[in-house]
Amino acid sequence: MRRLLLNHFGYNPRDIVILTEVNQGIEIAPTKKNIQKYMNWLLEDCKDGDYLVFFFSGHGSRQPNFTGDELDGFDETICPVDYMNEGKITENEIYSTIVEPLPEGVTLHAITYILVDTVKNYPEITYGELLDCMHKFLEDMNQKGCLARRMLRRRLVVSSAVAF
Repeated sequence: MRRLLLNHFGYNPRDIVILTEVNQGIEIAPTKKNIQKYMNWLLEDCKDGDYLVFFFSGHGSRQPNFTGDELDGFDETICPVDYMNEGKITENEIYSTIVEPLPEGVTLHAITYILVDTVKNYPEITYGELLDCMHKFLEDMNQKGCLARRMLRRRLVVSSAVAF
C-alpha cells in the first residue's frame, strides 16, 4: 500500500504513517490507542482539496449491535493487536472519528482489497475506471451470496495515508 500511494498516486512519504507489528518499536504498534491516535492525526490540518486514505490490513470481526442502527444486528469491527485487553474499534467509532468530522472539500478514501488488486492488474487505470472496477467487483460478490460475502469480508481492507 505504501508503494502504491508513493509510486502510483504521488503521496509524500512524510504524509504516510504505518503501524505494524513487524520489526518496529512500540510507538507504532497497531494497538487500539495508536490506531485511535493516528485516525485523529489523519484529519489534522486537512483542508479543501486534500485526499486522505485509510487502510487497515489486519483482523476484523463483528459484534452484536446494541444501538439498533444496523439492519443485520451487528457492528463490524477492527481488532487491534491488544483487542483482548483494550477492546475492538467499531465501525461507528471509525465513522465518528474520520468521516463525520471531515471538512468540506476533503475526500476520504476508505477502500477494500480490491483497490490494490485492481491497480496491480491495470497499472494505467484512470480513477473513474478504478471506481467502476471496484463497484463491479462488489456487485459480483453480492450476487454470489453469503459464502462469497464472507470470503470478501476476510479480504477487504479499510484504506489510508495512515496504513495499519
